[in-house]
Parts: sequence; C-alpha cells; structure tokens
Amino acid sequence: MERLDAGFIRYWSELRAALIAHLTTSTPTFFRDLAEPDTQMINRLIGGGKNLRGCTVLAVCDALGGSIGSALPAAVAIECVHSASLIHDDLVDGDTVRRDRPAAWIIHGSRRAVLLGDVMFATALVRCAELGREEGLTLSRAIAMLAAGAYKEPLNLREVENSLTTNQPAHALYEQIISLKTGALFAAAAELGAIAAQATPVLRQAAFEFGGRVGEAYQIADDLHDVVNRGDSRLLSQPQAATLAILRAHFAASPNRDSPLRSTDVVNRLDHDFVQLTGAMEAEIRRRIALARQALAPFAERPSLTFLHVLPAAIIEPVQSLTALTMAEPNNVR
Repeated sequence: MERLDAGFIRYWSELRAALIAHLTTSTPTFFRDLAEPDTQMINRLIGGGKNLRGCTVLAVCDALGGSIGSALPAAVAIECVHSASLIHDDLVDGDTVRRDRPAAWIIHGSRRAVLLGDVMFATALVRCAELGREEGLTLSRAIAMLAAGAYKEPLNLREVENSLTTNQPAHALYEQIISLKTGALFAAAAELGAIAAQATPVLRQAAFEFGGRVGEAYQIADDLHDVVNRGDSRLLSQPQAATLAILRAHFAASPNRDSPLRSTDVVNRLDHDFVQLTGAMEAEIRRRIALARQALAPFAERPSLTFLHVLPAAIIEPVQSLTALTMAEPNNVR
C-alpha cells in the first residue's frame, strides 16, 4: 500500500483529537437521559476505537470548505451507531473479546447489552434529527441498510449453501453484504460531512459515493485479514466459516454443492486457492480505492482535498498490514 507522509498523519491525528475532545465533553448532554456511569461507559466504548467513520465526517466537511466544529455532532452520532452495531455483532457472533477487553455482553449480560445498543442507535437518530431533517434522514437510512446487511449475512455454512442459488450468486450476495454492512455507514459519514459543509446536492452525492467505496474496500481488507489469519479450522466459529465460504465462492471458485460444507472443507479449499483468492481480493481493494478517488472529481481544489485523496489508503493500509498510523490499535479494533 501507499506510504503515508507525516503531513497526513498529523492531519488525521488532529481530526481524531478534535473528535475525542468533543465526545468527552458532549456525551453527558448527548445521552442526557442516562446516569453518569452509563455515559462514561459509552464514552469508553466509542473513544476506544479507531473512530474512522467520525473522522471521515470531519475530513469531508473540511475538504468542502466547511468548519470542522459544525461537523462534530454528526461525527459523534455516526460513532454511536458504529459502536452500537459492534455491541450487537459481538453478541450475535458469540465474540467474547472486543479491543482486548471483554465484550459488552460478557460484562453486562446479553439483555442489557442489546438494550444499550438500542439506546445508542435511538439516541444517535434523535440527535441527528435535532441537527436537521437531512441529517436525520441520512443516518436513519444508514441504520436501516446496516441492519439489512447484518440480517442478510449467513451465520453458518448451511445458510451459505441456501444463499448461493441461481437467484443469489456468490458475487451478488457478497456485494450486498459489504455494501450494506460497511459501505452504508461510511457513505453516510461522508454525506453528513457534506451536509455540515452546506454542500450542493451534487457534492453530497459525490461524498456519498466516496464513502461507500471506501467502506466496501475496508470490508474486503478486513475479510482478507481473516483469510490470511484464519488459523485452525477446528476453532472457527460458525459465522467465521460462513464468511470464508462466501469469500472463496466470490473470489476463487464455486463451492462443491455435492455435500454439506464443513469448516475443515472451507479451510482446505482456501489453502488450495489461497494465491488466487488473496490476489483477487487485493485487486478489488485497489479498484474500490480508485473508484473512491474518482468520486471526488466534483470537489473544488483546496489543500484539505489532498488529504481526502489519501484517506482511503490510510484507512485500509493498517487493516492489511496491521502497522501504525494513529488509528492502528490492538487487534479486534474496528
């Protein structure tokens, strides 16, 4: 991937510092109906991540000539939605660790974890609606798409087999998943940045396309990391085995439908197709990054636009190489 210069790293650090500072001071007001221990917990949940989507809101606003300060409330809202989705994902997938700490459902129990995620989703919607009609619609659409993506994602190998029919080929299934599951929230983040900058409808649509392609590339990179680090097939969870089966079907070859898939079969087939599979995924990541940059064509030239062109590779590079940037943190940080 591309080497990041010191200027971008400093710029991104400043964006993230502004977001974290605003998050710290605004969380009690943002979640004004909750007790202080609850708002402190939410603050830790959001502030402990990479804050990619929130910083994308700020970067797009800045690139369109807007004030970063005007975009901070929307950036906090999008981070609330992302953190809430991770709480639900961990519970559904049975993941017990998040960011090297016990997952929320392990600490608080399944019921309270689900309710906490619901509170975060709903509050983010309310606060965005208070910002304006367009902000509220943008975030509500993203949440609906995010939920649809999670619902469509097969949770075991039997569901993969049922999904990979002539009416739902592998490429269509995977495209739906990455567009809804990850692309939608990045697209909403970029559009919220454009709204905060009071951009024209043309620029808002360009920002939406930019964010969507960045999110899709990010998800492919995350899936590629899972392929490379898949480990012992006996330790794969059902959702992990299902994801690997979809990836092989999409990027390498169709699965053998003569008998039910097993996790050992999935790993063995990945071993056989490893070079083809990883090469195809890396090529697709590069293609989506190129499409993201092409979407910025309507943006006016200004220094901050240069940083926005770097942003896709900057976000995705740590996922692929697990190296630095200010956002690079322990494994299982998303």
